[in-house]
Amino acid sequence: MNYVVSHWSAAWPVLVCYAAITAVHLTGLRRLTVAGWTPRDALASDQAKGRRREAVIFHLGLLTACLALVSPIVYWSGKYIWVRSVQDLALGVVAPSLIVLGAPWLALRQGLPRAPAQRPDDEPVLGNGHAAVVRVRWWLAWPVGVTAAFNIVWLGWHVPALYDLTVRDAVAGYAESVMFLGAGILFWLQLIGSRPWSPRSSPLRRLALLAGRRRGPVDGRAAVVHGRGRSTAQCLAEE
Repeated sequence: MNYVVSHWSAAWPVLVCYAAITAVHLTGLRRLTVAGWTPRDALASDQAKGRRREAVIFHLGLLTACLALVSPIVYWSGKYIWVRSVQDLALGVVAPSLIVLGAPWLALRQGLPRAPAQRPDDEPVLGNGHAAVVRVRWWLAWPVGVTAAFNIVWLGWHVPALYDLTVRDAVAGYAESVMFLGAGILFWLQLIGSRPWSPRSSPLRRLALLAGRRRGPVDGRAAVVHGRGRSTAQCLAEE
């Protein structure tokens, strides 16, 4: 039990960002509801339920990212390499995939100050009830480039010098986390639909993109490991 209740981190930049994003998203959802997200028939009711489900999934992803940076995972990642691997996977894979599945983009936009009011009827809708994509965004137009960028970010932060720097420098640690989340979100947008955007690649090509993603190391022999105040070479020698 001590492993769970001890060593929580009061990382105020993380908590402030978490609170701000949550507030903007909930504000956007409220504005969308006031603007006309009122179910008028069976299809509209199903869509409303789907949006509530998306909101829950998005906040699960946001909470996953927050816990990876303030929970005892942070402390124990400095002791055990497998905990550090769990933390990296949470930030680079699990949280981004949930955020993309949660499709928070419209609510986040509406939650910003002076955001133009928008009704659901303003979105072009396809026959399956999903919003049509009016123009291709750059992050969907270059799926191979986004996948390559994800690999560069993921592998780059596991270079020994940068890996050790995240232990010694809090700013570097936050930069790593932000880049993992950002690159992960862009990568998952290539694989799964996130209203109002849909992947341009075919299912087979998406599978190829997934296969092209480099996994992080999960064991001490293949990983670049670290310890609190110790170099990777020292940790490897001890293992």
